Amino acid sequence: MSLLGWSDSMKSNVVVGSFVLLCGITLSSPSVADPSAADQMAAAVESWRAGDFNGAHEQLTQMMEDGTRDARVYYYRALISEHLGSDSDEDLQAAAKLEAETTATRLVNRALENVQGARRAKIEKYRAAARAKFKPDPQAEASKALYREGMDAYNAGDLVTALTQFDAVIKNGSSDARVFYLRGVVLAEQGRTDEAKLAFSDGLALEKTSKDVQLVNLALTDVQGRIRQMIEEQTTVEINGSQISRQARHRMIRRSDSLSQEERLVEAGAHAIFEAERAQEAIAARQQKAAEAILAENKVQQDDAERLNAPQTPATDLLVSADVPKKAGIPAATPKAEVPLPAEASEATVPSNPFLGGKATVPGSSASRVTGAPIDMSYIAAEADFVFYVRPADILASGFLAPIKSMPEFEIAMSEMTAQAGLNANDIESVTFGVSNFMAGMMQVGVLAASGQDPTAMLQGVLSGGNAIGVVRANKDIELEKFIAASQAVAATFAEKPYYLIESKQPDQPQTALYQVDPRTVIYGVEKAIQTAIKNGPGEATNEQFSFVSNGSSFVLAFSSPLLAGMSGSIPDAPAEPPMLNQIIKAVRGKISGAAITLNFTSNLDLNVVVNLTEPEAAVEVQQPLDQGLGLAKQMYPLAAGQVPPPLQASANQLVSSLAASHSGSVATISLTIPSQLVSILKDDPSILQGAIPSGAGFPSGPSGPDFPGGPAAPGAPSTLQPPPSK
Repeated sequence: MSLLGWSDSMKSNVVVGSFVLLCGITLSSPSVADPSAADQMAAAVESWRAGDFNGAHEQLTQMMEDGTRDARVYYYRALISEHLGSDSDEDLQAAAKLEAETTATRLVNRALENVQGARRAKIEKYRAAARAKFKPDPQAEASKALYREGMDAYNAGDLVTALTQFDAVIKNGSSDARVFYLRGVVLAEQGRTDEAKLAFSDGLALEKTSKDVQLVNLALTDVQGRIRQMIEEQTTVEINGSQISRQARHRMIRRSDSLSQEERLVEAGAHAIFEAERAQEAIAARQQKAAEAILAENKVQQDDAERLNAPQTPATDLLVSADVPKKAGIPAATPKAEVPLPAEASEATVPSNPFLGGKATVPGSSASRVTGAPIDMSYIAAEADFVFYVRPADILASGFLAPIKSMPEFEIAMSEMTAQAGLNANDIESVTFGVSNFMAGMMQVGVLAASGQDPTAMLQGVLSGGNAIGVVRANKDIELEKFIAASQAVAATFAEKPYYLIESKQPDQPQTALYQVDPRTVIYGVEKAIQTAIKNGPGEATNEQFSFVSNGSSFVLAFSSPLLAGMSGSIPDAPAEPPMLNQIIKAVRGKISGAAITLNFTSNLDLNVVVNLTEPEAAVEVQQPLDQGLGLAKQMYPLAAGQVPPPLQASANQLVSSLAASHSGSVATISLTIPSQLVSILKDDPSILQGAIPSGAGFPSGPSGPDFPGGPAAPGAPSTLQPPPSK
């Protein structure tokens, strides 16, 4: 029994869930499985291992000429060059620079783990020099801190502090569009609509790339209703002499991304010509205006001269005529009434909301924002692209699990866990597990599976290397000593901080390291991961690319990576029928940036499949075909209802009826509710599903406790990408 108390079936479910969700996209895309670059690397290293140094050198050189951005290629060629007696300094310098630019340190460390001695010392000298050039800008780091403080204040409802912090970020010279948009959101919620619109326009002017658009969409995920409409439909920016809305601007960016380099150069040249013509037109307009002013002044002088030379009538002179209206009692000409300027268009009347007793919705109300705060990502790698989050105490306290808690088997399992781990699951507030480079690893798993090979070892390597770490938070002090004694852990220290090492029960697997951050927090992973966490500290508490999920869910299995957009871009067309399937694919193809399965345990179990898209328009577009597809499923269900065991039919009917689709910002969601009576029925008569559910045999165990597998030299790591041992 592990620290987290996962049973083998629970472990399997996590791994299988990850595998199905990722491979479902990966295996449907032939282009994703194209391993050409990996094959070139493997071939070069195999030549090296076989003693064909010249051949390996030529293969690596060819990869460089093809434009590779993989730092390992340069490191490998440098090592081979030294063996052949050639200079390696240029390659080492280029390799270290690439590594620092692409943040590929983990991959490089794994690739060079067999390189030691004088060669390794030389490599590390170049790596340190390259990293020194990429040290964070202090002002940029200060701006990030202010931005986080502003977000925290906004989420807490403190609009005054939030605005102060966002203003400070902008004063520091920030060009991050998100800051301007969020400043506008705060102003809008304060009722300062005109200022908010100006802030939104400033933000739109800074959205220049697809990455900018993606980051802004993530930041605005929870902003909906009147304010989101103001951003999407009323905010404009001038481009090429025209006022462009945000949605039109995004279409321009997507079009630019689709152009070739040559087409971009041509378009840039055309834009430069256009700007030059505009500048000339502006100069000509100013000259014309100046000329008209001179002509008008000359006309006034000419009229004055004509009046002076005109014959005068008796008893009049210039002074008398100038005062005629007053002296003759003739009323002065009534000045023309000024035409009043049209009043500034007031905001559209807020529609009545029947859910608020017929009263108008309060402008700026944040009632539409997603419930729950961001998941605490402290100690999880900033580049993590897979996150597992669960709240055991809340799940066990839910009415949905009430029937199971009374079962003797459950009580025994809970007692065993408490005895071995020194911690009752009811006392575990949350468990957060994050993995970086997960998507790239899963792509390799998909390649193995597609070729008929067993991906188990690779999958274990993905989930258990130095790029994976877990955080356990309790609602009471954790008595780690009991678990340490039961597992026969060995004490160790790093940076004068004590941690513990536990031998794996699986052969050839690394030890699991445990470090108690504070009385109620423990982190776990392979030793290298824990040492890194001790050295770097908690890091960022939030990760914006996972902002589409929250700690309001009892269970979260989420993926978020730029790779998903490319992977989803290769989703093939579906059969012509039903038509809504291809409509769904068209709406999301190339636009998926994240996906998640979330569970909410209450009296029932709410299950949500969440897809985070790169733009709100895609979420709007996918809504109708999703509604049609779910409607079709409900219509077809009665045809299959007869196959459902009679005791379960009422629950199944409720489940099918609950199917629904929704969207918010750039997030599309499919949801269903599993009624609690289903648990009670299955508890009383488990034989109802006998033979209907396959066993979990053959699946690898999940990332938990003493069985936690993997590490830098784990069997899951591709040995073909490591050079021969240094001599």
